[in-house]
Amino acid sequence: LSHFRHIHTHRYILILDIDEVIVPLQHNTYAELLDSIESSTDAHRISSLSFSNVFKFPAKLEDASRPEHMYMLKNAMRSQKTSDRRNYGKSMTNTATVATVFNHFALHRLTPKVSGTMYIPEKLGIKLHYKSTCPVEVHRECPELQEDTVRDHSLDRFADELERRVNRTLIELNLLQ
Repeated sequence: LSHFRHIHTHRYILILDIDEVIVPLQHNTYAELLDSIESSTDAHRISSLSFSNVFKFPAKLEDASRPEHMYMLKNAMRSQKTSDRRNYGKSMTNTATVATVFNHFALHRLTPKVSGTMYIPEKLGIKLHYKSTCPVEVHRECPELQEDTVRDHSLDRFADELERRVNRTLIELNLLQ
């Protein structure tokens, strides 16, 4: 439904769960990221731009400088291993080339000339997936995903502004003094 509501006002749609965020790593905004990708390919043929997944489980190391309500910023560690690009990725879907959308990618393209899913290099953007525990589908990999972790700096440059905006909203809702 959301695909059709925004088909004439937006170039792309992104369906995210509450525990996910796609972070541009070389650009400041999604618009800049999309412009960069489109400039290096035929934008009229793009169906979906898929971003690889990394898990963020409850951190062994928290950023103590962030308040409790900024969970995404406090959780300082992520799995070192990136999920296989066909698993757990999320896509920005081109509204001009796709007929139907699934939660993770485009289901039906408007014409055969439209490309399949384009997998975006991890250096351009990554999907952070906050989970309390390993998903059952990756149970064999759980020890590696939960123990082999690295410090995540992907949100650092957005952190102060994000915290300011969240706090402003919480104050407006009378949820923060």
